[in-house]
Amino acid sequence: MHCHRVRGFEKAAATLSCFSGALHAMAGPEHVEEWWAYGLFFYGAAVAQVSFGLALLTQGIEGWGGWTMVRLRVYEAGILGNVTIIGLWVVTRTVGVPVGPQAFEPEGLGVLDVTSKAAEVILVGLLVHLRTLDKKKRAARAL
Repeated sequence: MHCHRVRGFEKAAATLSCFSGALHAMAGPEHVEEWWAYGLFFYGAAVAQVSFGLALLTQGIEGWGGWTMVRLRVYEAGILGNVTIIGLWVVTRTVGVPVGPQAFEPEGLGVLDVTSKAAEVILVGLLVHLRTLDKKKRAARAL
């Protein structure tokens, strides 16, 4: 039963990651018009989030001992990446991006960005939960 529950959480996290990536891709054109580097960030975030979601969905790690050996690190990478994106979003809404033509001009809130941050916060929560479950399982095996 534990395995099915973990798999369900992984699929939910994968869906949220792909969804957040799609929202970043949708925001890309607008940000490219503002400055190429802003657009590059949005497209990079989109690729990273969709790739991460697909890795979770397919458990697509063949090397390094397979999924069971690397999933803890995959969860941790997802936590770090999404917390970084959320943190950067907070900065852009409070003091503004420190570079580019609109440096230090805070951005307003929009439907896409608030939706993506909500999905990312839930995603981080799921990944923290998955990490906790994995650590408990590893500790039980070590006994």
